[in-house]
Amino acid sequence: MAASNGNELLEIETGALPSLPNYVRDTVEAILTSLRLLRSNLHTLTILDNVSGVVQPGRMTLLLGPPGSGKTTLLLALAGKLDSTLKRTGDVKYNGCGLDKFCAQRTSAYISQTDNHIGELTVRETFNFAARCQGASKSWADYLKDIAKLEKEKGIHPSPEIDAFMKVASVGDGENNLVTEYTLKVLGLDVCANTLVGSDMVRGVSGGQKKRVTTGEMIVGPRKTLFMDEISTGLDSSTTYQIVKCMRNFVHQMEGTVLMSLLQPAPETFDLFDDMILLSEGHIVYHGPREKVLEFFESIGFSLPPRKGVADFLQEVTSRKDQEKYWSDKTKPYALVPSSAIAEMFKKSEYGRSIQSNLSVKDGKKFHPSALARTNFAISKWDLLLACFSRELILLSRHRFLYIIRTCQVAFMGVITCTLFVHSRSRADDFAKARLYLSCLFFGLVHMMFNGLSELPITISRLPVFYKQRDNLFYPPWAFVIPSWLLRIPYSIVEAVIWSCVVYYTVGFAPNVGRFFSFMLLLFSVHQMGLGLFRMIAAIARDFVLANTFGSAALLVVFLLGGFIVPKHEIKSWWSWAFWVSPLTYGQQAISVNEFTDSKWSKVSAYRNYTIGDDILLSIGISTHRYWYWIGVGVLLGYSILFNIVLTLALAYLNPLGKAQALIPTESEEQDEGIDSITNLIILSITEMPSSGESTHKKGMILPFQPLVMTFHNVNYFVNMPKTIKGVTPIPDGYNPATWMLEISTPACEERLDLDFATVYKNSDQFRKIEALIDEQSVPAAGTKPLRFETDFSQDKLSQFIICCRKQFIIYWRSPKYNVMRLFFAAFAALILGSIFWNVGSKRETTQDLLLVMGALYSTCLFVGVKNASTVQPVISIERTVYYRERATRMYSSLPYAAAQGLVEVPYILAQTVIFGVITFFMVNYERNLAKFVLYLLFLFLTLMYFTFYGMMAVGLTPTQHLAAVISSAFYSLWNLLSGFLIPQSSIPGWWIWYYYICPVAWTLHGIIISQLGDVESIIVGPGFKGTVKEYIEESLGYETGPGMTVVSAVVLLAFSVLFFSVYVISIKVLNFQKR
Repeated sequence: MAASNGNELLEIETGALPSLPNYVRDTVEAILTSLRLLRSNLHTLTILDNVSGVVQPGRMTLLLGPPGSGKTTLLLALAGKLDSTLKRTGDVKYNGCGLDKFCAQRTSAYISQTDNHIGELTVRETFNFAARCQGASKSWADYLKDIAKLEKEKGIHPSPEIDAFMKVASVGDGENNLVTEYTLKVLGLDVCANTLVGSDMVRGVSGGQKKRVTTGEMIVGPRKTLFMDEISTGLDSSTTYQIVKCMRNFVHQMEGTVLMSLLQPAPETFDLFDDMILLSEGHIVYHGPREKVLEFFESIGFSLPPRKGVADFLQEVTSRKDQEKYWSDKTKPYALVPSSAIAEMFKKSEYGRSIQSNLSVKDGKKFHPSALARTNFAISKWDLLLACFSRELILLSRHRFLYIIRTCQVAFMGVITCTLFVHSRSRADDFAKARLYLSCLFFGLVHMMFNGLSELPITISRLPVFYKQRDNLFYPPWAFVIPSWLLRIPYSIVEAVIWSCVVYYTVGFAPNVGRFFSFMLLLFSVHQMGLGLFRMIAAIARDFVLANTFGSAALLVVFLLGGFIVPKHEIKSWWSWAFWVSPLTYGQQAISVNEFTDSKWSKVSAYRNYTIGDDILLSIGISTHRYWYWIGVGVLLGYSILFNIVLTLALAYLNPLGKAQALIPTESEEQDEGIDSITNLIILSITEMPSSGESTHKKGMILPFQPLVMTFHNVNYFVNMPKTIKGVTPIPDGYNPATWMLEISTPACEERLDLDFATVYKNSDQFRKIEALIDEQSVPAAGTKPLRFETDFSQDKLSQFIICCRKQFIIYWRSPKYNVMRLFFAAFAALILGSIFWNVGSKRETTQDLLLVMGALYSTCLFVGVKNASTVQPVISIERTVYYRERATRMYSSLPYAAAQGLVEVPYILAQTVIFGVITFFMVNYERNLAKFVLYLLFLFLTLMYFTFYGMMAVGLTPTQHLAAVISSAFYSLWNLLSGFLIPQSSIPGWWIWYYYICPVAWTLHGIIISQLGDVESIIVGPGFKGTVKEYIEESLGYETGPGMTVVSAVVLLAFSVLFFSVYVISIKVLNFQKR
């Protein structure tokens, strides 16, 4: 593989820390720049400058260079994965073929520093899936045909062992693949093949093994060209050595091509490489055999001092700060030799000329055509679908606890619903009872739809692995979407059947069997639509916080304009389009028509010359024609298909968030005729930006302790070398003893020497001496005391709290994605609510007007509160992982940490309250009264606070964020059902009234409604009622409107906040879900 005359140009923008003001400023600037209202503040940066080189098969090549030298850019360029926002000139060729002549993504693989894997799969399952997608068995079968043909032509008799291996490898299936077993053996992963890969919260393989899994996932297929970027990140030198040694075996035994970048390899790791490329400030300053690099630098005046590692020397010899100390040419004074000058010297050297001569050879035709992949995917579409389907089945079984909990949740909520709306209390003889039936239908619809909310975090958590495998052409997006869609159809059927069987007849819906099955079909359609909707939101947002923010805004519109909260005739003209777009509209129409067109509701209404069924339908603007049921079912299934199509498109065309994007230069530049000008992809991390220069100011720090001076004189240190074991290779001079010990004590060495080193050690004098020393040291010396600390922590509780507060406030200030987004959502959701309920606060003529005002207050509390609880959960889940690690080191105790975590939320909740409260109060046009305005803000603040603390508590009590989302959704449904809006307090059965009094949303509605309407004496009329607003609240809703009840409501809500937060504190102190 060759690269010639490569240049990479990027326009970058300097920026400060990602604090809240900077994030807002940058966002505004980006919007104004895109609208051409502001000039772009960008400048051009050359990342790679005229680099050329050749990477040979069968040889390990090290890419060395300091941070910012362009290593990642070079690896991405060679892998054909640069971003189209980068201006690129030059050629990259594989076997003499340009990148446009074959499929580079299948021929090579870029392996990043991050190990993205599905933690619920074992190592073998991960490799088997990768082997199936990459057509490992098919490749071996193709090789076998070519070899058989060649052997026949030349009369060669193959080795029986190799022939048997290739034949077995060519017919392997997904579960028993010989190629997988061979790769596991080569990488030393056979010992953990059946171990889960693991994640932050689930114990799995070690860090070094996970790095090898990342590599093996790529080499288990036919691709043998790997570009490995800083794979030593987070690993110790010994583990890095073992991984590089495994890769060396792969390269030498399987004729692979590997270009690996490392930052500071240990000497023994450095010696494993055959060739090396030294990169500095975008220039290649050396490219050739590893053992010749010192000779080149000596020829230009720089020498390696004694006791200095070669890799460290090469990193520093091109540095402006460190270069002078390596100058060895005493015939002339030192002068800075920049990287560009060293690169020119290299080109004129024999090694540089050798590279140029290799580049001039046009030998693409002598390589076998199958060496380069020509198609996008290795196997047929059907086989890809089967591979993804098999993996999805495994994951479904590994997540079965989650789905069992969700199914039990449906049954549990169904039992509560049927006992709450039991038919003995809801006869079909008046409008008020029909309204309760309508509420029950609406709740069932919403519950089935929002039960798919847990798909949102599951989908987002799988996106990193999907993007990696998509970009390496393992499978197309549709192969990922279809299996998960199909496998959730039985799940939707189960939930629809359970809810229907538990609720339908016990509540007393229309007893017709056909309408029962129609009810079941509709719930299935709603559930499928909800699953598709939430998965689509996850794929578009690609982030937990963004998904919760923008997804909640969309769901708010769907929820409010579905025809129940705001009847069709009450919807403002500017929102009428949303009524017909909302999927809930068609679900509400279909389920209502299915029920209220039955003969059960044929009694004539006491208020209008219609049947009770028609009267209730017309009161919320729903047609009385039966065909609306089938229209509703058809539209819901159509939405399910549409959402999955949009999901597929989002997965196909959107890329991961959170990486700096470049801009294409506007100036057009002339290109040489012989060089292709291609715009290819680049996503750069901050490490690729070179430093802007060294500061001339002195830097230092104030030590938090009194420094001590230690002196020593005439110290001698001796180590007794262990007895030589026969057959063990002696340690070479200058070799790392730790690395040598790991090498000679492997199971393979033990088998070769027919030794068990553990047994040898136990039979040695050294072991007996250690045992004696242990016995001696186990008895305390006379007069000594045990080592004790007065406290478990170095700081007192108050100091811990102050330190944790400082840390949390800095983290939140620098977390704009979370905090700016929730403040933005507060403003955006307030504008939506205000425009939907525009001026309804002043309408007090009928009970319907009052219900509309209550709907505005109900929606305000429920949606914004649920959004806060959902958004805080991923933040707390991440923080909890850090907390487990820091608590284990006794940095601080649980209480100060939790108190700081709760306190840091308060100012942001207060800001949300002010933004949301001011906008909605005046747009909805509640009574202009200062006391009522303050009470409105107070109840809103208390509601947001207890919802936020509930979200924190849910994470603290559950092992995963996914389970927290499932359990939370059950409580949201329960609070919604018993809040006093869907079913008034006066209609709640005695056996459930206790829960009404411990439902926080019920107290929110109670407090906020009586604070705004409890003293209104305006006369209103409606079905079965005529009186004042205050009387309606007391009689129909069951609220006490006395002056003290507002205070009681506020105190109860504050108590809920304290309760939820206290449980969160106890949970993180007592429970530890990190199984590592």
